[in-house]
Amino acid sequence: MARSVFILCACCAIKLANDDESACRDYHGHDHVGLKVPAGTAITQGPHEWDGSLELACHGHEGGTIQPLEEYWVAQPGPALIEEEVR
Repeated sequence: MARSVFILCACCAIKLANDDESACRDYHGHDHVGLKVPAGTAITQGPHEWDGSLELACHGHEGGTIQPLEEYWVAQPGPALIEEEVR
């Protein structure tokens, strides 16, 4: 079953919003690995501050994490992908 909500770190959110990783280099000083969300995915909430005591998994790239007190964003796949999932 396809994921209906994605939790994204700052770099993934920037890459999704701008379709460009140069902002990630400027923000964190490193290149970003390929973004692993379906085409048509859009940011729907955020930024939020992660107030948990353990790291939160970033769904945008393998091995990505959001540390306590770091910002994260919520994204959802486009309507076409959600409609396919319902069928």
